[in-house]
Amino acid sequence: MSRARILADYVSSGDELADKAPLASSASINITGTITDTYFLSLAYVLTGDVTLSGTNVLGKIVDGTTNVSITNDGSTRTLSGSGTLLVNSVMFN
Repeated sequence: MSRARILADYVSSGDELADKAPLASSASINITGTITDTYFLSLAYVLTGDVTLSGTNVLGKIVDGTTNVSITNDGSTRTLSGSGTLLVNSVMFN
């Protein structure tokens, strides 16, 4: 069985992925700390602390159409730093 199939089965079971795999699926995701080679799937991202990037990180959206990805802070000034790459608005499913 492929990793993609195992992951798809895991996601469809409704289990929380945030602390278990480098992939998360949610309507909104809070991001803080160091993220490394991570692919998030959501429409909205909230920086709840300073974020350090390492490797390639993608903030992708989970639906097609004209809805854009939203990146906001939690009301406080936040810093993105590090030597990693951040890619935004990659459509996964259309």
